[in-house]
Amino acid sequence: MRVAVGTDQGVMVLKPGEMPEFPWTLVSHGLSTRRIQALAQFPEGDLLAASDQGLVSRTRDGENWQTFAEGLASSNIHSLSLHPSEPEMVFAGTQPAGLFCSQDGAAHWERMATFISVPSAGKWSYPIPPYRAKVKAIRQHPQHPRALLVAVAMGGMIASLDGGLTWSERHQGLSREVNDLALHPARPARVYAATGGGFFRSDDLASTWQEAHQGLPYLFTQALALDPEDPEKLMVGISQQREGGSSLVARSRDGGRTWQVTSNGLPSLKGQCLTAMTSLPGFFIFGTDNGTLYFTRDFGESWWPLRPGCPPIRALLGLPAKT
Repeated sequence: MRVAVGTDQGVMVLKPGEMPEFPWTLVSHGLSTRRIQALAQFPEGDLLAASDQGLVSRTRDGENWQTFAEGLASSNIHSLSLHPSEPEMVFAGTQPAGLFCSQDGAAHWERMATFISVPSAGKWSYPIPPYRAKVKAIRQHPQHPRALLVAVAMGGMIASLDGGLTWSERHQGLSREVNDLALHPARPARVYAATGGGFFRSDDLASTWQEAHQGLPYLFTQALALDPEDPEKLMVGISQQREGGSSLVARSRDGGRTWQVTSNGLPSLKGQCLTAMTSLPGFFIFGTDNGTLYFTRDFGESWWPLRPGCPPIRALLGLPAKT
């Protein structure tokens, strides 16, 4: 069990320390000159990392990386996703908001041009320079492999039910600034969304959305993760505002209906934005744009520093398999 950390200075792979409260040990550190904003893992264990320079790199050992860019058009990549039943098919989401697909394990890419054919695409934007919307998350449900759900900030939820041939807008009742998504593995129609206007839940595969932020002191939600052993339990990072302000972590035991802030053991996150979150069996882990990296083994009853002194963190990925 390990965790991959995408930072402004490359990818670190860490493993647990000798004692539960000890900082985790550095296994590898690669691509140190790149800002890594998205991570994914192939079924056989290879790690995939994407940067803001339109480069995607693949490694078996965390040290030796092979880099690909053909077809990506120097795009700023913010998200990666692997097809659940076709292991060499990869999707990448970019800024300006676009979607690319590789069918050979990231070696070659093609733009999915129909993605930006939805009626609202011409109005997508972002309130911070360079003012261009970005694809923050791409999700596919293993029970519906042809269904693609794509989070666009600020463009809402865009979905395809036919593998990307056609697309529709699915944000009825949803904030247009969608920052992260999660799918309930045991309930095929359940989708969670962390947005700039609160936390939302859908029980009809994103056709309609309901607010689900009772107990959250702030409504700007940016990163979320489900407990892999009990997906009714989830955590989300919340902030006072898009940048700066203060950040907190909240937990829910009832599928997002109610929330409770959890902070025992955490330092002040004032002036930090909680940028990434992931989970492993028995663990939740989060990181911030100031390099703060913490984990919990008891669903937020207590938090411990995972590794001090990290560069700004942009992506996290739990690695159940050895990488």
